[in-house]
Amino acid sequence: MKKFSVFSGSRSEYGLIRNLLRKFNNSKTINLDLIISGSHLIKKFGKTIKEIKNDKIKISKKIEFKHVNKLIDSKSISENAAHLILNLSRHFIKKKPDALIVLGDRYETFIASVAAVLSKVKIIHIHGGEITFGSKDDLFRHSISKMSNYHFVSTEFYKKRLIQLGEDQ
Repeated sequence: MKKFSVFSGSRSEYGLIRNLLRKFNNSKTINLDLIISGSHLIKKFGKTIKEIKNDKIKISKKIEFKHVNKLIDSKSISENAAHLILNLSRHFIKKKPDALIVLGDRYETFIASVAAVLSKVKIIHIHGGEITFGSKDDLFRHSISKMSNYHFVSTEFYKKRLIQLGEDQ
């Protein structure tokens, strides 16, 4: 039986990965280890954990942010990143997944990927190679792609971009 950890930190990425999670959740050959954090657990951002529970997808681990200010500032992000990497690293060492599946470009996803690399867990990245103009998303997305072992892109164009970034898988 394969064991896949899946990290989700926001409703937007959850919506894109929902069908995959449903299949894994109902599989007899895949052990799903769903880890949620970020805005899923923050009331200000809709506390979207409710969506996951309504979909009847089993959540293995919830990692709440310790420092949630009214404004998301650099200090809060840094403190939450340290908290997230510590908790995820411990979780990966304990669970020993075959791979971590991540989607997209958010900083929480980047932190989850760093924890996986440090814990020697392979990474499967969905939606690499894409472009977001005028934000830091590209920095995180491309960094996640560089840490990843396997890539699932949405178009041939993004596949070519990943190849330009030096990825050949």
